[in-house]
Amino acid sequence: MKYKNFLYLFIFLVPLSSAEIYLDATKYGITQDVLLLNNEIIITKDMIEKFSVRNIFELLKIYNIDIYARSDIQQDVALMGGNFEQTKILIDGIPLNDPQTGHHNCNLPISIEDIDYIQIIKSGNFSFYGNNAFNGVINIVPKKKSKNLLTISYGSFDTYKLNSMTNFNNGYISANISGSSGYRDNTDYEMYNLFAKYENDKINFKMGFLSKKFGAQDFYTLNRKEYEETRTFFAAVNKNFFLKDNINFDFDVYLRKGFDYYTTQRLKPEVYYNKHFSSVYGSKGVFNTKVFTNLDLKPFFEIVFKQLDSRGSSTVLPTWQGMGKFNDEEYALGIGLLYRINKFMFESTFRENYLSKYSFLPQYSIQLTFIPNFNTKVFISSSKVFRTPSYTELYYWDPNHETSQEVKIEKTDIYEIGIENKFKNFSLSTLLYYFVPTNAIDWMRTKNSNEPWNITNLAKIESYGYDINIDSNFFGLTTTILYSSNYKNFDLPEEKELKYLENYPKNSLSLILFFPKIFGIKTTISNTYKLYTKTNPKEFLITNISFSKTIKNINISLNIENLFDIKYEELIGIQQPPRRFFLQISI
Repeated sequence: MKYKNFLYLFIFLVPLSSAEIYLDATKYGITQDVLLLNNEIIITKDMIEKFSVRNIFELLKIYNIDIYARSDIQQDVALMGGNFEQTKILIDGIPLNDPQTGHHNCNLPISIEDIDYIQIIKSGNFSFYGNNAFNGVINIVPKKKSKNLLTISYGSFDTYKLNSMTNFNNGYISANISGSSGYRDNTDYEMYNLFAKYENDKINFKMGFLSKKFGAQDFYTLNRKEYEETRTFFAAVNKNFFLKDNINFDFDVYLRKGFDYYTTQRLKPEVYYNKHFSSVYGSKGVFNTKVFTNLDLKPFFEIVFKQLDSRGSSTVLPTWQGMGKFNDEEYALGIGLLYRINKFMFESTFRENYLSKYSFLPQYSIQLTFIPNFNTKVFISSSKVFRTPSYTELYYWDPNHETSQEVKIEKTDIYEIGIENKFKNFSLSTLLYYFVPTNAIDWMRTKNSNEPWNITNLAKIESYGYDINIDSNFFGLTTTILYSSNYKNFDLPEEKELKYLENYPKNSLSLILFFPKIFGIKTTISNTYKLYTKTNPKEFLITNISFSKTIKNINISLNIENLFDIKYEELIGIQQPPRRFFLQISI
């Protein structure tokens, strides 16, 4: 029956559907002049400014991305019903996923004021991105240049933020300080962020640093006064070499270093604590080669070195001294092909990976696109991708979690169909997807018990769903509608439960309204509806509203979050913030 529903939906949307054909899509920071990205959401800096949100993840939540927040300072992000380990996070094409744990993937050393646009990629050439691009990719692209800017905001629960941006020749520096007493007990935080970018006709350099100290109430174990400190440093250099008229070589080197201190008892850290030092060093390159006018070849490579030094102590288990020291290497060679004939485009990518811990592992993506006219396209694609277990999933221990070094790589076969079209003032796109994971990784335990969570590979799981995106602009009112529906089938013993994969939004909807100016005041309203499988309540609708006005180059904005003061959860047992007010001034 479910497959018939997919077919009916597909047939219904064929004469309607839509979305713009992107001719300058960015992959790994490399501009592909002719390469199409499908079902891609672009959030531009103009859209970001209209919302006056305080961080990247509040923005992503508005755009119907699954955000699982434990407080304002720590979030997990997921796409298409997956979990936080299964989404690839990039800054300007550079991977930022943390090898220790996916919980740190959102430790991004860039503030929302630094962003030019965000790409949310839910379909297409996943194998190009390699490890972790299991359920999609989020690419955060910083501004090339910035004007001098000072932003001050203050709001509920003593939440403050001060951001300063200084422009100089060919670049800028951004500094950010923020903090709060927390909207519930033990969720206070202090955060410092620094980001710099320099670009000329020879190189593109960027770096960032993020420091966070925060109360981590109920972050990983309910009813514990946890505490955590994290620091993240990131730097990357990109250079493009023009070898011939039809060949250029795009090359990156990058570094990501992380530090994490965590204790289950803020006032008695000797009961249990960990200190983790992680490093990722990498380089990658793509040869963009136009063989004929209708044929492009893109050989590429990537080299990644991962390190972790984990130390710990516990009075509960005196023999616990942390996970230990680890070094792993990943090498990849691949080739992409793009062939155009009449109204059809065929794209394929093959990537062979060598992982020092797991040996050889191939990936592929194949896509056929039909473009009957400039504003319409229909595509069908298939990909085979994988995710290696994090160090936490392999070696971690605390009184509530037990791991195993025998946990296997999770893989998935992805099948997708999409239709996109764009009219003068209206566009609509749809994506149907079907995932068949093998050895999916999650934590399992007996239902309604206090036994520890055990890491495991699931014998059988399937995930399927669809996305519908609508954009319109009539009479000065710009409207965006983003709807997602996801279903999963698990082959689990009846008495068992999963920690993450079982809790997901079966249905979610974002309705975003950009109103025309009235007396010079911009008004934006966002509505987010979610129907989760296991939270209490399972169903909720959150409304945010933002007003802004510019007076003599001074912008003043008022943002009200959770306007109707709805009680809701995104993670089981963790209440989300009540109604909050924030005033922001930008000079």
